[in-house]
Amino acid sequence: MLQPDFQDAVSDTSLISLYMKSLESQKDDPVICDSTACGLVKQIDFDFNTFRKAKKSALGVAIRASYFDRVAADFIRTRRRPVVIELGCGLDDRMSRIGRAAEKAFFYQIDLPSVIKLRAALLPALSNEDLLGSSILDTHWMCTLRRLHPDSQFLIIAEGVLMYFSREQIAKLFQNIAAHFKRCNSEILFDVLSTWGCRHTYLHPALRRNGARFDYGCDSDREMENWAENLSLIDSRCYCDFDTWKRAGWRGCLLKRFASLRNMGRMLHYRIV
Repeated sequence: MLQPDFQDAVSDTSLISLYMKSLESQKDDPVICDSTACGLVKQIDFDFNTFRKAKKSALGVAIRASYFDRVAADFIRTRRRPVVIELGCGLDDRMSRIGRAAEKAFFYQIDLPSVIKLRAALLPALSNEDLLGSSILDTHWMCTLRRLHPDSQFLIIAEGVLMYFSREQIAKLFQNIAAHFKRCNSEILFDVLSTWGCRHTYLHPALRRNGARFDYGCDSDREMENWAENLSLIDSRCYCDFDTWKRAGWRGCLLKRFASLRNMGRMLHYRIV
């Protein structure tokens, strides 16, 4: 078994999402089937039972992953030279979940070096995949990938990542992405928490355990359009927009009735013009 050697609490959150996907996959009628997550949980020397109190989060994590998988597969099918960039990839295996659709694209998995080191040991890069140990805020990977793929179309995915950075950092990240990936028929797919959601980190049991804290809260789906003139909102989804949300029971119904709860977590899809 391999023991994670993460340097910060945010990197540790990649194990939370991995465990949530494994829990969901073991249900009788799962929202996602992630055999990789189930296998990795058994290979990592870590007490995942510390996250058991957060198991209700498994549905939300699965809905988000399923939606992002569909968008990624559709993007790949409709582009001639698709490249998918996963920011803060952790140990996610989207390539396996979307199946044959992934064969047409090249994937870049980007995360901090300590995370990439563990990923390389557990999920060695495939022939159409590369692992990059870097901060997502660094512009070097943007310059490099744009140079390596001058005629490609890029889908940049940030799943469960942005809320751990400051608004200033995220604004700069989007401005840099908009500048480096303009005029190449590319898109950004990501999720955000509302300001209210960020202020209530204590509602997330797993974060209480590892000490990570939310920072960036977004209350306007179009906020990113103010950061760069070539960023344009395509779509916005709340978790309760999906039929599978009814599995959340009465808590899910309560969330749908109150705007502050309904809009606490959203998934945004942007075009880079």
